[in-house]
Amino acid sequence: MIDQGETYRNPHLDWKALVDKAPDDLTYNDLLKEKVRTIEQHAMMKEKYGKLQGNFHDTNEANDMLIDALEAKLSILDRL
Repeated sequence: MIDQGETYRNPHLDWKALVDKAPDDLTYNDLLKEKVRTIEQHAMMKEKYGKLQGNFHDTNEANDMLIDALEAKLSILDRL
């Protein structure tokens, strides 16, 4: 059974935690690019698994992860 409450956020994939940790914009950009790469890799694996198993929830979660990665990329532009 899937909990319909607040979704669990993996701290390993949480890019928003980097906002306060980076001392400068260059470091922030580098850290964020690495985090985005990780998020996209996890999303692709989850999407493949979801399609293979016919699990709509995993495929949907992968789409949410890709949207989150896009938001992270856009946050780089906000800091320029």
